[in-house]
Amino acid sequence: MHLIFRTIAMFLQSRRRARRGERLDTWDVGRIRLRVLPTDLDVLGHMNNGVYLSIFDLGRFDLLIRNGLWDRFKHLGWYPVVSSESITFRKSLQPWQRFTVETRVTGYDDKGVFI
Repeated sequence: MHLIFRTIAMFLQSRRRARRGERLDTWDVGRIRLRVLPTDLDVLGHMNNGVYLSIFDLGRFDLLIRNGLWDRFKHLGWYPVVSSESITFRKSLQPWQRFTVETRVTGYDDKGVFI
């Protein structure tokens, strides 16, 4: 719930980017620039492991909005659901550090899309 304002801001920003012609094709890489906020931190002072997965949702929203699938899903009454996630941590993100989330479709099968 603590990412709700960031999610709304990302949704609006992605809509603006799509209207300005910054659309993405299905296989393009979507990139969003973010900064580690105090609400993202755990007691050790770095980004909490659970926040990473929530941040990845923002990348998926951006990709779906900018490639036009979000509106198509909405029209069909569909919504994206994450059925499985796997993550490997390489290094800590510190307070106020800028970072880029890159999101792309890597494949699909009859049950889902792999992002």
